[in-house]
Amino acid sequence: MRNHPAISAGRPARMAGAVVAAASALALVAAGCGGGTNVPGKGKPDAAAGRSPSAAQIPTGTQLGHLLVDARLPAGWSQVTGVAHDEQDSGPLPEPVEGPQPRQYVCPAVNGYAQAATFTDWWGRSYASLVVQYPSEQGPPEVTLTLAAYDPGYAARTMALTAELAGHCESFKDTYVNGYRVTATTTAVAHLGSQNLYLVSVEHTPYGNVTGQVLLVRVGNEIAGVDTNDAGGGSVRPATVQGFAAWLTGLLQPVRAPR
Repeated sequence: MRNHPAISAGRPARMAGAVVAAASALALVAAGCGGGTNVPGKGKPDAAAGRSPSAAQIPTGTQLGHLLVDARLPAGWSQVTGVAHDEQDSGPLPEPVEGPQPRQYVCPAVNGYAQAATFTDWWGRSYASLVVQYPSEQGPPEVTLTLAAYDPGYAARTMALTAELAGHCESFKDTYVNGYRVTATTTAVAHLGSQNLYLVSVEHTPYGNVTGQVLLVRVGNEIAGVDTNDAGGGSVRPATVQGFAAWLTGLLQPVRAPR
């Protein structure tokens, strides 16, 4: 699995309490996440996906990155700059990836510090990510935005396998973080993308709980991801996460790579 320089595993993202206005003008159809296989596969998707597109039909990481940095952020939000925060992308279209390895398909992947990139990296052909912040007296809280593009069928497979993993991990000991107990729930958000999965994980530590949120939304062969947690203080409202997801799916609607 590729690692995002700006989204390393376990990095606490700081959060915001301001509400991002949902993109009400988008004509989005809601659907929950389906099931998946018990063991992560490396081959083609279970459902017939038709012919694999040429490279010119899949947005590159560079193109996805331009979508993020060229878009006008919701009012009050700004891009975080500096080491490990600038826009990161895969650049030219890389070769297809094999999906999650068994050691990556484990409950701690959905802990209180869970990140969208953990799941979009499984089969994503290209990706881009951006960290944004909102001004606050307690410091600028941060939210990470991710876009990923796939060969046909693999975006849906990513959604299904993520849902299956989370479904098996409603309560577990987090071996990534000192064996703390984690409780996780998943739901679907109405009227958002072709599929979506909203994960809320609570890390129960001796120093207080850490609540993380990840929302993945599939739009055709692309996935938009939003993640944040309250490890740095200040909690974010679900409407903020959902509003950003709606904003990202709006960016993906017109995506067409040049042929």
